Amino acid sequence: MDVTAIVRPPRHAHPADLPGLAERDMLTMYAAVADTCPLTSKDVSLLDGTTVRVDGVSGAEDLFVIPVCHVGPLPSDAGPHLARDVFSLATVLAERPGAHAVLLFACPQARDDARELVGALTLQTGIALESVDLGAAWNERLIEIARPAGRHRASGPARSEASAGRHRAG
Repeated sequence: MDVTAIVRPPRHAHPADLPGLAERDMLTMYAAVADTCPLTSKDVSLLDGTTVRVDGVSGAEDLFVIPVCHVGPLPSDAGPHLARDVFSLATVLAERPGAHAVLLFACPQARDDARELVGALTLQTGIALESVDLGAAWNERLIEIARPAGRHRASGPARSEASAGRHRAG
């Protein structure tokens, strides 16, 4: 089954909505590839009465997945976000023996960068670091929204101010 055929970025979605939509598609794709039931966002109850929000939870609460929809190398400020996600998954796993937890990335590069940042933590807690391929359409949209403001694709060689002035005058 070609799972990338079922996950496509919406054409007219607002850029601010795209990360959440990509994460939803990552969970859909992961569930299909893992041949498990659909994963839904849920507040998972802990023994002390508190809850932890996990983006992808199986119906039996034996699989917990947090998607990270970044494509390419992780940004330098990714460490605290990853540590929070690892802490959330580790807290849930500590109370559910036999459950599985996955930190899911949109590309192998981001997964490998995360392994360098939090690899020792994930080994100690039993959290798996995995990736899914959302396909070219999603990857392009995610790269586009991650680009700093004011930076656009190059459209050819840069023109100097002098040559720009000639084009206006002529």
